[in-house]
Amino acid sequence: MGTISRRELIRIAAASAVTLPSAGTPATTTRVEAANRPRAPQFAVAEQVPEVFASLPFGSHELRGVLAERMRINVEKRLLRIDADACLSGFLRSNTPGSFDAAWAGEHAGKFLDAACNALRYREDERLRRITERVAQTLIACQEPDGYLGTYPAARRWTGWDVWVQKYNLIGLLSYYELTAEPAALRACRGMGDLLVRTFGEAPGQRDIIGAGEHLGMAATAVLEPMCRLYRFTADVRYLEFCRYLVRSYDQPHGPRIVRTLLETGSVYRVANGKAYEMLSNLNGLIDLYRLSADKTLLDAVLRAWEDMVRHQLYRTGTLSAAEHFQPEGQLLTLQASNVGEMCVTVTWLQLNWRLLRLTGEARFGQEIERTVYNHLLAAQDVSHGKISYYTSWAGCKEFTDALLCCVSSGPRGISLIPQLTCGLQQNALFLNLYVAGRMRCEPDGVPVEVVCETAFPAEGRVAVTVSAERATHFTLRLRVPEWTGHFHVRFGGHRLAGTPGQLLDVSRTWPRSSTLDIDMDMPT
Repeated sequence: MGTISRRELIRIAAASAVTLPSAGTPATTTRVEAANRPRAPQFAVAEQVPEVFASLPFGSHELRGVLAERMRINVEKRLLRIDADACLSGFLRSNTPGSFDAAWAGEHAGKFLDAACNALRYREDERLRRITERVAQTLIACQEPDGYLGTYPAARRWTGWDVWVQKYNLIGLLSYYELTAEPAALRACRGMGDLLVRTFGEAPGQRDIIGAGEHLGMAATAVLEPMCRLYRFTADVRYLEFCRYLVRSYDQPHGPRIVRTLLETGSVYRVANGKAYEMLSNLNGLIDLYRLSADKTLLDAVLRAWEDMVRHQLYRTGTLSAAEHFQPEGQLLTLQASNVGEMCVTVTWLQLNWRLLRLTGEARFGQEIERTVYNHLLAAQDVSHGKISYYTSWAGCKEFTDALLCCVSSGPRGISLIPQLTCGLQQNALFLNLYVAGRMRCEPDGVPVEVVCETAFPAEGRVAVTVSAERATHFTLRLRVPEWTGHFHVRFGGHRLAGTPGQLLDVSRTWPRSSTLDIDMDMPT
């Protein structure tokens, strides 16, 4: 068989892809049983610091109510209407003379893949799978022989947002690999990882990563997050050493000094230039590296940042930033002209709290997830057309758009993550973090259990939780008591318990094959 050129391979991939469905294409959406899904690839490396809260798999949920409806809109009116050609255009013409795609134009394909793969793990949709396969296969076909997968021509490579684009390609293709177990996706990620390891570092002839990214290098060092994940899938220690190099690079004279500044001042406003999205992206990576290395300095820095953000930077709607930056202490701007609550920041803040919840199992992180999901995240979604508001201020009108912008690509990632935020297993406890109508399946202590929640939350504070077990079994139902409630009462089998706002309430018992627990919480107006 003759050699196929890269350009021909791209043409074949694009030509063989199915036609994108129109908005009127009939839906073919079904639940997918575990037996019909491709087996998820296993991590090759165990984390030194295991998670305490393990989110139930996407496919273990059948949500109903407001969150389920917003997830449906996210698929039907945003992900299925994505302009895949626009997402891929920068890669297809990256080496065409005069085609330099400035800034972060290449991030959109990876963001789409991450959101779409989450949505497919929750609920199979043939239309979405076809688009996802097309984007992934075309993206992989665009990779250069040296591993480069970006939109910048050779003369401009490793400037501006080039490493940032590699970051989102890694995130998207690793999500696709996790969904499909497609070896080509992992090979593409290894190609990018190998190129980064060869290009950047402290050895003679290597480039400085700080000089390869905007915002004092934070845009480039944010590749820390997917490089940690790539190490977990491959066990290639070069990737772990590269992650450690990224953290060391913070302290260069022209670097952002993220960890050092947080430990010394406890202020995110004082870190680098205060750019919120890029800083939060690095904090997510630091949590991932902490779990791989057990270097508590990294966790301490992230917790100092989290505490400062909650105390001085967080809006009551669960977002951060004005004009895309952290502001001086006590200065929470609210006008539309202040560009409050960049959607990219909202989603990355949500991801940070999810990581911290999984790491610690503490109620305070679940509380911030609830605040963000039910307020700023959903407020930035246009329910009529699936568009996204780039900024969502406390005054003025929301400007919804479906243009190919960073926030429009970030919003679907946050919404698609919702099933992972609702509940999880914590040792022999089922932890309910968000009170959502629907059904979930799990196996505390190895016994199959189905839990059905009936509620109109957040319209009202009553929740009926029915537990059905294959046989009588003992486990703990762990309930997060919202910090804003005046009272939180639980009744079951003649018993009555009261929860403390902002804390966890454990209901430990031997559950019969079927029983119902009633929750009543005060909903202040």
